[in-house]
Amino acid sequence: MDKEELKQKLADAVADMRRLTLSRASESARDTFGVTASVRRAEGRLFESSRGGLMLQLAVYTEDGKVRHINIPASDAPARLADLLLSDFAQLNIATLRGDFEARRAKDGSPVITKKLPKKGGAAAPTPPGAHNREKNVILHEGSHLGFLSALGLADSAGKIFDKMRPKYRQINRFLEYLADVVGRLPAEGEIYALDLCCGKSYLTFAAYYYLTSILGRKVKMVGVDRKHDVIKYCENLAGTLGWDGLSFICGDIEGFAPEREPDLVLSLHACDTATDIVLAKAAQSGAKVILSTPCCQHELYGLMSTPPAGLDALCSQPLIKHKLTDAFTDALRVLYLEAYGYSVSAVELVDPVETPKNTLIRAVLTRARDLNARRRYEEACAFLGVAPSKLVFDW
Repeated sequence: MDKEELKQKLADAVADMRRLTLSRASESARDTFGVTASVRRAEGRLFESSRGGLMLQLAVYTEDGKVRHINIPASDAPARLADLLLSDFAQLNIATLRGDFEARRAKDGSPVITKKLPKKGGAAAPTPPGAHNREKNVILHEGSHLGFLSALGLADSAGKIFDKMRPKYRQINRFLEYLADVVGRLPAEGEIYALDLCCGKSYLTFAAYYYLTSILGRKVKMVGVDRKHDVIKYCENLAGTLGWDGLSFICGDIEGFAPEREPDLVLSLHACDTATDIVLAKAAQSGAKVILSTPCCQHELYGLMSTPPAGLDALCSQPLIKHKLTDAFTDALRVLYLEAYGYSVSAVELVDPVETPKNTLIRAVLTRARDLNARRRYEEACAFLGVAPSKLVFDW
C-alpha cells in the first residue's frame, strides 16, 4: 500500500470517527510537535469550531505528564495523519460507529492496514460532533462492535448497550478515562504487568486490557484475581474465546496472592469493605506504579467506633450520619496510607452519585520514596479516631 491509498482509507475512517489514538511514538515526534519531552501518544476527536468548520483536535501526551493540543481542519486530517503514521508513530487506531480501523508502519516504512472498516451501509449515522471542549471523550464507543462488550452481556451483537447495563458502561468508560490520564506513568517500553484484584465478572479487566492492547498497542500481561470459582472459569473461557493470550485469571483470596513481580498497574472496582484495604496494601507494598481503586461498603470503622472518641460522639449520634462519617474517614485514612508509601493521591468522583453512592475513585501514582512524616500523619489520624483499619498495615 502506498501513501495515497492510505490517505483514502483514512478519509473514510475520519468521516465516521469517534476517537483516534496514535501510539508507539518515535523520538522524531518531539520535533514534529515542538515539545521537549518524549511523546507518549496522541489522542484525537472531532469538534465543530466556533468559527465554523469541522476540526480534528489532537491531544499530545508527553513523558513529563504534559499535554499539548493541536487543531487541524478535518479536510486536512487524512494527509496529516498519514504523515504522522509514516514518520512519528508506528500505530494508528480509529474507533467509528461502523467498527475499528487500525494501521501500522511496517519495518520498511510502508503503511499496513491491520484492521479494515466494514463498507458503509446499514450502520447508524454518526452522532454529530459536539462543541469545542464539550464532547465527552468516551473510549469504548457504543456501536463499535467491540466483541467483548457483547460477550460480557453489556451490549447486543450490533454493539448497542442494553439499557439496564448503561450505568455499568458509563462507569467502565469513566474508569478508563482516569486510566488514560495516568497511562504516561506506566513503562514506556516492554510489557505492562497489570492486576485486577477482586475482579468479579471482570468488566473492568477486559475493558482495561482492550484499551492498553488494542487502542494503545502495548504488550500486556494482566491477571484478574477473585475467589469465586464459577466467575473465574467464565472469565477464563471468555479470554480464550477472544484470543487474548495476555489475559489470565486466578481463583483465590487476594490476601494470599503474590504478584510475580512489581506490578505496573493495580485496578480494583468496588472491592467490598476491607477487601479494598487489602488491595491497597498489597499494591503499595509491591511497589505498583499506578493504583486505581473504587472502594465499596466501608463497614469496618463503623463497627470499631462503637464508642466514638470524645469530640465525635455528638456527631455520631445518628446511625445514618455515623455511617457516612466513617465511610469518609475510611477513605481519608486510605489516602494517608498511600501517601506514606510515596504515592501522590487524589480522591475523585467516578460517576454521578445518582447512579451509585459508591462513586469515589482513589487514584495513586508512585512519585517518591516512602515517607516517614506521612506515616506519622496516618498514625496520628488513627489515634484521633481511636481506631485503625486492620488491613492497612506497614511492611517497614
